[in-house]
Amino acid sequence: MPSGDCAQLVEDPSLLTPAGRSVALRNRQGDPLRVILRNLGTILGAQLFGRQRVLALLEKASSYEQLSERGTIRARIQMDLGQLYKIKKRPDLAREHLTRARAAAEIQNAAAMMNKIDAIMAGLRA
Repeated sequence: MPSGDCAQLVEDPSLLTPAGRSVALRNRQGDPLRVILRNLGTILGAQLFGRQRVLALLEKASSYEQLSERGTIRARIQMDLGQLYKIKKRPDLAREHLTRARAAAEIQNAAAMMNKIDAIMAGLRA
């Protein structure tokens, strides 16, 4: 069978070997509830403590002295902090971090990053 017929294999499991057919049918039916229940602890932990953990990790990364204040890595960290504070409905802190991020991105001529920062800041004004 030519390699271009992979979509046909997914649509018609009868074209597969018996073992492949079994896997295809099992994947098609799936049991999402069992997957969710198996990962419930991780899901709840991320929902409850994810923002605090991300904030702590970004603050720690931001305090790393070997990163240049004018570098793109520092700009990315500041942009992420700004976005997190925007989500947490702390617009003053978000604006502060985004301003720092924009200054570093401008120095590096990182146009894509500046566009992202501008979009986040526009959301703060709305």
